[in-house]
Amino acid sequence: MSAEVIGSMSFTEAAYKVLKYSKMPLKPTEVVEIAIKKGFIVTNSKRPGATMAARLWGDRERFVSVGGGRWTIKID
Repeated sequence: MSAEVIGSMSFTEAAYKVLKYSKMPLKPTEVVEIAIKKGFIVTNSKRPGATMAARLWGDRERFVSVGGGRWTIKID
């Protein structure tokens, strides 16, 4: 069963917005915490950090892993 997103954004849309304005790369769990606090997403996932990690890995056109489990957006 996939995680249901109840907020106004998908996990990847929320991650892009969070990471775009972050001053440093973040771990997927940190991205989720910020996105939930800002009201970008609401989810019933039991492991939202793992869900976010999967979404970041799945969208390598916009996101890049910088090591240590941290992610940022690609800058063109």
